[in-house]
Amino acid sequence: MSETLEERVRSVIDGSGMAQAEFADAIGMDPTKLSKSLSGRRRFSSLELARVADVGRMSVDWLITGSAPFRPVFARRARAVDVGDEAGASVVERLVLAVRGLAELDRPLALPELPQLAQRSSWYLVEAAQLAARYVDALGRRVAGLTMQELVAAIEREFGVIVVIDELPDGIDGLSYEDADARVVILAPTDHPLRQRFTLAHELAHIAFGDARQGMLEERLWAVRSNTESRANAFAAAFLAPAEELRNLLGDRSASDVFPELVERFQLSPDAMAWRLFNEDLIDETTRERLRGLTAKSIYLQMGKPADYFDLALAAGEPRPGWLLVNACVDAYRAGETTVKPVARLLGWTTEETEAFFALDGDELDAESGLIED
Repeated sequence: MSETLEERVRSVIDGSGMAQAEFADAIGMDPTKLSKSLSGRRRFSSLELARVADVGRMSVDWLITGSAPFRPVFARRARAVDVGDEAGASVVERLVLAVRGLAELDRPLALPELPQLAQRSSWYLVEAAQLAARYVDALGRRVAGLTMQELVAAIEREFGVIVVIDELPDGIDGLSYEDADARVVILAPTDHPLRQRFTLAHELAHIAFGDARQGMLEERLWAVRSNTESRANAFAAAFLAPAEELRNLLGDRSASDVFPELVERFQLSPDAMAWRLFNEDLIDETTRERLRGLTAKSIYLQMGKPADYFDLALAAGEPRPGWLLVNACVDAYRAGETTVKPVARLLGWTTEETEAFFALDGDELDAESGLIED
């Protein structure tokens, strides 16, 4: 017979080495209420369980369900990039546990229905172009001219994908993960901003096609040659530089003549843009090979916009929490349903820094309010 919630809480108390009254004090709970809850005469509140989990260094999910701790697994395909099973797993684990914690509070993170292909094709490039067009339509706005910050926010909002910029092992550009509770894309900080933008769209493609449901995918872009990777690359190029937007911007001008403008407008690397134009029959193979050799930095310098490129590179090197998830955890914290620790863990801050940052003017943050820990 499985343990009850009350028995699991009692095991946490026993493991803490504290007397029951001491433990009650540590979680800011009246000892009499704790006794009644342990005997089943009173239900634990969600905030009380969160505090028990914090003090006992356990998850709320384990307290409630008794299930084994979540551990992300690698997709078989990830082996090809020579990464260990623990690489990047801690980042995914932190995010998914926060999502599951919200679900236990009856605050599940919304997972909008994703755009689907009207029909499948035997040619993966056709599938990539068609599905990318559906994703662009779902955004409801032009992709050209969107800053990276705006693009990430739109992807989080429309597709329910938690997008994070966090440290990954050397050589790993991005990571994607999906299960029944969460969709996650993690990007490595970099000083190559247009490459990072492409990686974002590439990882979105793996979620769009269901590749990330096989397990956690860590990737060194272009290191693996397969139809799956080529399809993700084709999706990324079509998503970031939609054919209609390309042609509208070109008008009757030659693509090769305005190539720097296209790179800057769509923030697609010269290599990716050259292939995109070639696949749309806007340049020939000789022109493609010539344009591929350019660098994004040289193009921005040529256009007299070195400061713009510097700003892009600076932003691409900065960490970014998954604000979609952070905001949901802050809402639960403000409602008194959990402690501040889930928010602090997502931001990498101390509890004190987090409490101070999210305090509203006039807030009386004390133990009686149920919003912070003693």
